[in-house]
Amino acid sequence: HSGVLRRDSLDALVVPADACGGAAVLALAASDTLVVGVEENTCAMAVSPERLGGGVVRVRSYMEAIGLLAAHKAGVNPACLTPTVAPIADLEVPAEPGHGRSGRVSEEPGERSELGAAAY
Repeated sequence: HSGVLRRDSLDALVVPADACGGAAVLALAASDTLVVGVEENTCAMAVSPERLGGGVVRVRSYMEAIGLLAAHKAGVNPACLTPTVAPIADLEVPAEPGHGRSGRVSEEPGERSELGAAAY
């Protein structure tokens, strides 16, 4: 079937942010395909990404969508591109073979961990 687009052959789909009610978006939002909704482009459909309950990443412009697609192709999680970054949790460090050291790595600035390393 040369020239036929199939869901499993698409890596990403970019649509106007209020055009998320079409069959293609509904099918792809439930898959591993990245669906991007662009706010600067409006249409008469008026179905927002929020009405789908997730599965669509909202961006402000097509320029932002291009950046998101480039990051996605490079394997960068879109959540890492936002100004709000989740805090780093305490990490349990297993003992290294032959060294016998293990402990907790701190996330508080200036606090010394059980391994003696300070977090900054």
